[in-house]
Amino acid sequence: MKNLVTFGEVLMDCLPDKNVIGGAPFNVAIHLKRFGNQVIFISKIAKDDFGNEIFDFAKKENIEKGISFDTNHPTGFVSVEFIEKEPHYTIETEKAWQFIDYVGLDKPVDVFIYGSLALHFEKNQTTFSQYKSENPKAIFVCDLNLRGDFYSEDTINYCLSNATILKVNDDEWMYLKEIYQQSTENQLLGYLKKTFNLIKIIRTQGKKGARVYWDDAIIQESTQMVSDNLFKDAIGAGDGFLACFLNSYFKENDVQKALKNALIFAGKICQFSGAIPSDKNIYY
Repeated sequence: MKNLVTFGEVLMDCLPDKNVIGGAPFNVAIHLKRFGNQVIFISKIAKDDFGNEIFDFAKKENIEKGISFDTNHPTGFVSVEFIEKEPHYTIETEKAWQFIDYVGLDKPVDVFIYGSLALHFEKNQTTFSQYKSENPKAIFVCDLNLRGDFYSEDTINYCLSNATILKVNDDEWMYLKEIYQQSTENQLLGYLKKTFNLIKIIRTQGKKGARVYWDDAIIQESTQMVSDNLFKDAIGAGDGFLACFLNSYFKENDVQKALKNALIFAGKICQFSGAIPSDKNIYY
């Protein structure tokens, strides 16, 4: 069994009607753990109400060992509003997850999953670079997350230069085409390969499904639409997709099967409010 690490933000998603724990790397860690993997989640919170709730939940899920406590910054939170059923986030600054400390690990890392949101912050880049240098044989999976003002071309370059596998959605794909001035799919693929040696890219496409560029192959799968009466929200659907894809791929080494499984699982996530489903039966 591979040793998996996720690195980045955990925070409270403040929805119009309730608060739910979130943060893409945290969501991915929960899913991977529930799929039966060995997972350590590395982040930072405070000993405040939000932080205590997050830590208690992480401990219940057995992924709390990489969480450290901040005495200078509060636990992070975001305000979430829905526009045409899609979540939109307002992120607060000077929060604990933006100052993640290095935490020693007992075993070498096989797969290290990180997001661009956390690596927008200098302290987190410093911490990340230590893990990168200590685990030269690990697979590094970058989940691009363009949120508010919390990204720049420098941040994206840094994230991509450290990645073995890249996960993007269609909006992020278009952003890459824009900043790298590549007008077609093939041109962008060539640029990413030449500049960052990226030849494994996962691209989610919303209602159209997902597309994977894997070595020299291109694999496309359609999504299974969730009926309106079952649909709750799309919060964390991409996180569930990524976790399920990685879980399936690393266990069975079948990209197409992993893609199909991930799309099905993302649809199941949309049938729950928030990113973490209350029903653990969907993992089996």
